[in-house]
Amino acid sequence: MRISRGMRQKRSPGKALLHRWPFLLACTFLGILLTGIVLLARPPIYEAQATVRFDPQRYTFPITGGDRPALEPLLVQEARDLLALQGLPSPVHPEQSVDFLLSDTGVLLVVGRDIEPAQAQAMADQGSVALSEAIRSIHGWNLLRTLLRRAIYLQGEGRPETPTLLTPHLFDLFEAGFLSYDRSIPVSAARPALTAQDVADITLAVQRMEDRQTAHISALFARQARTEDPTERTAIEQEVAAVLGQRERLRETLLTLYGQGDTLKQSNQGGAPPEVAPAGRPEEPAGPPRWFFLFAGMGAGLLLAAVLALFDESLGLAARLREILEYKDLTWNLVLRDLKARYKSSILGYLWSLVNPLLLMAVFTVLFKFLLKSSIPNFPVFIIVALLPWNFCATSVAGAVTSITAQSNLIKKVYFPREVIPISTVIANLINYLLALPAMIAIMLLLNAHFQPVALLFPLIVLIQTIFLLGAALFLSCLNVFFRDTEVIMEVLLTAWFFLTPVFYRLNDIVDEQLSRLVRWLNPMASLVDFYRDIFYLGGMPGWDAIIRTLITALLVLLVGYLFFLRFSSRFGEEI
Repeated sequence: MRISRGMRQKRSPGKALLHRWPFLLACTFLGILLTGIVLLARPPIYEAQATVRFDPQRYTFPITGGDRPALEPLLVQEARDLLALQGLPSPVHPEQSVDFLLSDTGVLLVVGRDIEPAQAQAMADQGSVALSEAIRSIHGWNLLRTLLRRAIYLQGEGRPETPTLLTPHLFDLFEAGFLSYDRSIPVSAARPALTAQDVADITLAVQRMEDRQTAHISALFARQARTEDPTERTAIEQEVAAVLGQRERLRETLLTLYGQGDTLKQSNQGGAPPEVAPAGRPEEPAGPPRWFFLFAGMGAGLLLAAVLALFDESLGLAARLREILEYKDLTWNLVLRDLKARYKSSILGYLWSLVNPLLLMAVFTVLFKFLLKSSIPNFPVFIIVALLPWNFCATSVAGAVTSITAQSNLIKKVYFPREVIPISTVIANLINYLLALPAMIAIMLLLNAHFQPVALLFPLIVLIQTIFLLGAALFLSCLNVFFRDTEVIMEVLLTAWFFLTPVFYRLNDIVDEQLSRLVRWLNPMASLVDFYRDIFYLGGMPGWDAIIRTLITALLVLLVGYLFFLRFSSRFGEEI
């Protein structure tokens, strides 16, 4: 006997869950399976920790105040630049990283992470050396700025000091742009007494800057070898000449410091350099035991199944979905109507699906490759593999917002599941997206991009994006019925969403690593665009953990959007 909705509501939650034990068991197994896939795809991560101690009276700049003291961003950036110059161990896993932290006791911590214990230890040790040199380098440049300000100030007062061997180099570095003069900073009446450690820090600072200039020159020569534009080659040659002149000033300063640095010492007193304590080799992976995640996955699957079962008990979700399938002919007719209206009275018709992304790709390529000089290789392929999914997202969201309010006559006259309208909008845009794929394939073939077997993951990624967009469409279409401002607000939010999605840039280009991770986690489209780039542009395998995380996010968006739609769809006739 079929149980009516009223009878289902009278059944206790315990009996409702017991009645659906096969569904609960299946979801629990699925949670364990997905968690197991993530654990297999994501090896254990080891953490090694080295420490750097320093004299706070000598090196006064590395810590910023506030409720939560942290390392000065300038110091962290300097350390990362030095790591890049010295060369990190070859990356073997996306989780490989070096972090610079501040302990509660004021000790600087360098944490190296990798899937290999020895590699994590090497990264922590190399990071601690780079952090120590960064502290010394910044201190050395601060000393040079102090000496320059004093020399300029006393000359302006008409009472110049007796110059030292370093004085002419101060003005050379100032003319080359390495030193600056700020009138607002007070000048001490007494000349700073340079110690042996001060001279060593100044030497290190100039030496590291000379290394940077050398690396910059090598990058310019590599860029010059790649370009065939005579104008660009001339501009690069001029830039190389300018950097060579700057490097020559640095080398002259270094020769003086190497050869006659002892004569610059004016005090035998002085602090010691930062003390580096090397990291030990980690024996156990970081974080909780891996078996713990299997139980967490089992619990998450069981919890999700219980929530869906209880919602089905009160709302009849399964019966509602069967009803939507019964109206599949109506859904298809709405999809066809949307596609016909899109190209009605258009000369090119379907060809606009191919021409439109090509035109947008050309505009972005001219702007970012030729005007802003982006260093991203094969930029047309880079942009089009992200532009097409974004267009699918933007047109689906924009069309779904007004999909219910635009069908007021149909809703008032005929009964049918109201969900069919936003669903048909997303399906129509999905078909339009698939029709535009030949344009992307043509661009990839023309630019010698190669398709890898990993491109077979395309249907899975499209499915995840469609699930996410269905949830967003159901939520926004319902919201716009009661708050017509939603349409106007979404126009602005779509623009912001576009810039927060890495369509014309890479997530790694975001300066702050924490912000990059935040964008990836809070914006499903950022992860989806990265997936498309992985399989089409880079030819690499996206992380299974990232795919599963995005799939779970899309399913949650669909569940919340559909429940919101069901809660208020009965009032559409009154509001429209």
